[in-house]
This record gives sequence, structure tokens and C-alpha cells, in this order.
Amino acid sequence: MTNPLGIPEPQLKAPDPNQPHVRILVCHVCQSVEELPDYDGPVQHDQLLDYKVAPHSFPSGTPHKGLLVRVPASSWKSREFKDAFIDQIEGMVGPGYGDGVPGLQYDLKSNFSEDAFKCWKEHLRPDIEHSCGDYQAKNKALYADTKAERKEAGMDISLSARPKHFLCDYCPYQSVIDQKKRAAAKMYDKQPWE
Repeated sequence: MTNPLGIPEPQLKAPDPNQPHVRILVCHVCQSVEELPDYDGPVQHDQLLDYKVAPHSFPSGTPHKGLLVRVPASSWKSREFKDAFIDQIEGMVGPGYGDGVPGLQYDLKSNFSEDAFKCWKEHLRPDIEHSCGDYQAKNKALYADTKAERKEAGMDISLSARPKHFLCDYCPYQSVIDQKKRAAAKMYDKQPWE
């Protein structure tokens, strides 16, 4: 017996809410499946999702058909789970969106991670001894295309007033920054039980 996503029965236990999750953004028109980090806040403040959904529309402005699914990160790492997920997605595609096309191929990607990793290599793999000159630079900022909505709501539309996400958040160098912050806060001097 399988569930609607084709996951084998043993994996149907209710997921542990404390377990890390990822979101999977599926676009039937672009035939893409993108992994996004989990977000547990009001959808109107999910700037990352706005940024990722923006390119998924027709020139007329009509949005593409797709869906957003939240899954446990440990399940998503499994090739078997991903294959079952994509098979189920292929079966859900409606007329005009690839229905009946055998072997429909969904492009599995985590663009931010891929782009950040490419940038990290271009900057000669900065590490604890060598900093990255582009870390959180203006050209690495990710902004959702919400200028019109912000203006309509009477909000400041300048880039400095908008929520900031950076490509650097997905870079291996970010872990170096996190380590430096923890060391400065003397978090490594404490025992876990202290």
C-alpha cells in the first residue's frame, strides 16, 4: 500500500515536527522540481518563495500550474523517495501540461545551492584564513519582485528597506562565518549541558 506520493508504507509514520523539513516547489510548465529551505512564518513574509515563484509565469502574467510540498529533509535525501515523488507528480499533470507525454522529465534542482557553490569556487574557495570579498555584497542580494505590492501597501520600495536574503546564505563559506560568530560568543567554550 502506498500513499498519494507513492511512498512505501513503512515511511508513512507521522513526521516528527522537530525534524528538519524542506519545501519542494514543482512547476508543471517548466517541468522543474526545486528544493527550498523550510519556512515557518506568514506566507506574505516569505520573500524567498516570492523570489523563486516569480519566474514561473507566462508573458501574460498568468502563473504556471504547480504546487508546493513540505517534506522531511531526511526523506528528501533518499533517491527512492525523490523518484516516487516525481512519478506521482507526473501522474498529476493535467491536459496541456504534458499529460500523456511518456517519460516526462522533471529537472531536479536546488538553484541557490548550485549558484552559491559555483560562486564559492570562482572566489577560490574562501575559508577560515581567506575571507570572501563578495560576502553579502549588493550583487549577491536576492530580492523578490514585490515592488508593486509594497508600493500599493504604502511601504518603502527602496532596496534598503526590503528584507534581505543573500546567495551567500547557501555558500559553504557561510559555515565559516557562523563558526566565527559562535567563537566570538564563546559558545565553543561551554559544555552542552551548561
